[in-house]
Amino acid sequence: MAAGKGWIEVFYSNETWKRAVLVYKERGSDEWKEVRMVDAGHIRKGFRVARLYVGSITFFLTNGLKNNKRVEDCWGQNFRVDIPGGRFVVQNGGALKYVGDADGQECERALSVANDRYIEVLFSADLWQSCCMVYSKNAGPFIDAPGTPLEKLPTGEFFFQTEAASLEFAFNNGGEVWDSNNEQNYIIGYPGRYKVYDGRPHFLSRADADTKGIFGGVSNGNTMSNGPKAAKRTV
Repeated sequence: MAAGKGWIEVFYSNETWKRAVLVYKERGSDEWKEVRMVDAGHIRKGFRVARLYVGSITFFLTNGLKNNKRVEDCWGQNFRVDIPGGRFVVQNGGALKYVGDADGQECERALSVANDRYIEVLFSADLWQSCCMVYSKNAGPFIDAPGTPLEKLPTGEFFFQTEAASLEFAFNNGGEVWDSNNEQNYIIGYPGRYKVYDGRPHFLSRADADTKGIFGGVSNGNTMSNGPKAAKRTV
């Protein structure tokens, strides 16, 4: 692991939170800023991470909800990072633990996706002959069910590709059988190529559309809807 000098990585796990947001201010500033934590299951199963290229910070975590808001804030004192970079874990109960250097490659990937535009999703369902996705891009309205039919690759996996900064979605077999992550939906917080398994999307690489100019698996035939979210009966 290459050390990410100047980077701060904050990891957190809370299965009851659908989203996690890190709210911070830099030393000497009164301005509070927010960054949404993203899936880090490929590093620590069940964890999310926020990455910042900043100096010392004061911060707390929240589930991002206006109603039923929850916070993790070191018993009301907020957390502090006073060293120039590193990897930290917010532990249940409110402690902040330093676990080593920030991962330079992971941090550079997070920086590189700032200009990336595409999200690609791979999904397997052994008993499904076809698969559709109902989704919301960039926190917008969900498309109508059954959603966009997905391309089936020679590997047997279903494939979806779209231009978006974030994606919330669920799968169905074109009928009444759904995989909606136990009615929580799946969420991807930034562009890249992902594979859905073990209850969450796992980052694989940058999207082929951004790195190789390879496009496919997109249907634009669905209308947008302000109807109910994608969560339905889970397989």
